[in-house]
Amino acid sequence: MALLIFLSINIGHRWCQKYKLLLLSIHPSPQKFLVTRKELASDAGHLLENIIYLELKRRNNQVWIGKTSNLEVDFVVRNNKGFTQYIQVSQTVQNATTLERELAPFNKIEDHHEKLLITMDYDTGTYNGIKKINAIDWLTKTEE
Repeated sequence: MALLIFLSINIGHRWCQKYKLLLLSIHPSPQKFLVTRKELASDAGHLLENIIYLELKRRNNQVWIGKTSNLEVDFVVRNNKGFTQYIQVSQTVQNATTLERELAPFNKIEDHHEKLLITMDYDTGTYNGIKKINAIDWLTKTEE
């Protein structure tokens, strides 16, 4: 049996149903489950974004969507200790245009909170202080 889940995200004073997820299979652990969409092959970037969002919530973080100028930051995250970070999610940034598009919102943010670019690319690194990390590595990272 499949369940349709709508996750509403607070964006300032209005609510947005950005994530429409189909829960297909439940893992024995209630904290882990498989999420997919009909357009999996053509929409892997949005699926990855959904997975990262769900993991952020599973880790008991407060999560918002950020806006700076006319650009959007995928996630503004605050943990229970008050630590804030900004996260952009992209399936890949191998294309220079995609990399530039994903980094643009970070370049508009003038504070010094951590900025992460999470992708399925195997290469990691930093871009002007912005950490690029592999999604699998981030997902399997244990809490400190």
